[in-house]
Amino acid sequence: MVHGRGAVATGRWRRLAVLCLALFLAWACVNFFLFPPAVQSPAHASRSIHTSPILLNKGTWETGPGEALCANEASICEHREALENLRGTIRGQVLCKGMDVYTLSARVFNALRDKEPGVVVRPLTVEDIKAALQAAANFNMTVTVKCGGHNPAGLATNDCGMLIDMYYMRGVHWDSDLHIIAEGGALWKHVHPLLAEANRSIVGGGCPDVGVVGLVVGGGVGWTSRSHGLAADNVLEATVVLPNSTVVTVDTDNQPDLFWALKGAGGSNFGVVASVKLRTFPAHDHYFAGQFCFHRRENDTADVLRVHGKVLQARDMDDRLTVDLFSSRHPPGEGDGDGYLPIRMCYGLFFDGPIDEALVIAKGVLEDLSTLVDEETACR
Repeated sequence: MVHGRGAVATGRWRRLAVLCLALFLAWACVNFFLFPPAVQSPAHASRSIHTSPILLNKGTWETGPGEALCANEASICEHREALENLRGTIRGQVLCKGMDVYTLSARVFNALRDKEPGVVVRPLTVEDIKAALQAAANFNMTVTVKCGGHNPAGLATNDCGMLIDMYYMRGVHWDSDLHIIAEGGALWKHVHPLLAEANRSIVGGGCPDVGVVGLVVGGGVGWTSRSHGLAADNVLEATVVLPNSTVVTVDTDNQPDLFWALKGAGGSNFGVVASVKLRTFPAHDHYFAGQFCFHRRENDTADVLRVHGKVLQARDMDDRLTVDLFSSRHPPGEGDGDGYLPIRMCYGLFFDGPIDEALVIAKGVLEDLSTLVDEETACR
């Protein structure tokens, strides 16, 4: 009898559980189909993980913002009073969409990554940077910084937020110890003339239009890196405007953790680097350097890769010898005939030392490359 009543009770509980489950499923279906959850816009999804305005918006790759992307991003340009206040505060420029200079500032090296910031600020001074960051914080705007805009991923720009274009802060000068002081918008082509006049060298970018600070905060590989390390290894000091608009000068003794982080860590998002101090070195009178470009046959690529692999496997390679393998499009007038590939394979060599030593140390590489050189090879 006890067992029988237990069985009846168990059956009732089962029927009740099934009924509850059915009611829950019905409720879930009604809510899902009649009241679907709101879809978070890409801009809001990206911003939701940001606790600081100085963070790169890496979550979207669209070439234009569109209404949905900017729905949750307030723009200073849409608020007349805030716009006039910012323009009255800074000595530089505040640009909104529709202005010719806005388009130029928002543009980056890789046109596939062009975006439309909500506002562009071109500071003239550190005080301008502070004012821009304060305004961005008031509107909870994403901020990115453009030094040269040469980053292929387009990380210097953003959709709907604030772009700080360092175009007007391009000063470069020496200090008393032959260190280069470069402002945040300086390009390597602004540094090279000073080095030539003083007969000094530096670990920096080979492309003249690359930004100095942009290269440094990403680590920075140069032709003399095997001799002197990365560009970031040769930063002695940096002046930074933090997200809270505080200005700090950091080095190995002052805020060493931030100084370390600025040199290649954290996606370059710890603040706006207003200037850097860079170590330089005595330059040689002449340098051994050259570039071979192969672009006639498909097997050129395989042959060049074999030579490069042999060089990399050499454990006794002199630290002063740098080799560089890269591909590029043909210059105008080259590579137009039959049998040419759309791109060419190029091999560069550089020796940071006397030419007579270079000819001995690079002999093996040159001999291997000479077997691939023919009348179609471009040498310079």
